[in-house]
Amino acid sequence: MPGSWIDISLPIEPASTAWSGLPGPTLRALSRIEDGAAVQVGQLDCCLHTGTHADAPAHVLANGRTVDRLDPGAFVGPALLLHIEAQDRIGQDELRRLGLDAIRGRPEAARILVATPRPFDGRHFPTRIPHLEPEAAEYLIWLGARLVGVDQPSIDPLDSQSMPAHKLLFGADACLLENLDFGRLRPGAYELAAAPIRIRGADAAPVRALLRPRG
Repeated sequence: MPGSWIDISLPIEPASTAWSGLPGPTLRALSRIEDGAAVQVGQLDCCLHTGTHADAPAHVLANGRTVDRLDPGAFVGPALLLHIEAQDRIGQDELRRLGLDAIRGRPEAARILVATPRPFDGRHFPTRIPHLEPEAAEYLIWLGARLVGVDQPSIDPLDSQSMPAHKLLFGADACLLENLDFGRLRPGAYELAAAPIRIRGADAAPVRALLRPRG
């Protein structure tokens, strides 16, 4: 029997950092029961890339699709969680050594999740990250990936201006999840549920990402 759902999303909290130099999120009360209001009503102000989120093509392409136009089905279904060892990159060679050729076109190849040795905790923004090399992005597309998810704030180097991995995935109509929190989950087959909030015209949107082991 499949196991229980496991939350793999980072929280949005005052200490959260979407990107170095950006202000953190604020949650303020518009009305409070303790002040005599009938209900509590809050307002959240934050960068759309705070915490676990889905990037849309509009994030890197001037005329790219916005997040409300993404296929929600890409974010729900069989997924494969991988663990890589390289500290500075997600490379094609290491992915191939994991035996991924054998799953080409199979359901679990549609959603590839990559756990790196130095996951982003959502608060202490890194200076360098293990980024997805363009050849590795092309390889995942060849496998049939409709979605790629990582535990980093980007799949490209933090100082990248050309964003090659983003553009390769979006050019193949694949979707992207960033800032996932895999904790101590073992690599293997899972069921993913991680559709982004439908924010019209947005370049990204928060996600409550869940995994469930497949039997």
